[in-house]
Amino acid sequence: MSFHSSAYNLRSIDKGFELRAFFRDSADRLWVGAKSEYVRIYNKDGSLSGYLSPKGKITKEKVSFGASVYCMYEAPDGTL
Repeated sequence: MSFHSSAYNLRSIDKGFELRAFFRDSADRLWVGAKSEYVRIYNKDGSLSGYLSPKGKITKEKVSFGASVYCMYEAPDGTL
């Protein structure tokens, strides 16, 4: 696999942040799941929207989802 430098921007998130899942939803937000039990949600412009809480809410505070996330899916009704 080859990546060209113009095709992406590398952004440091956290030291030791092992990413396991990437998902682009119908609202064009990027969901990033990690082995460290955090799910981050990014807006289309790349800014951080928030974190997914264990109750399924998006919060501005850094909160652990409570489990490692390895995949995500959006149902036809828009729920994840």
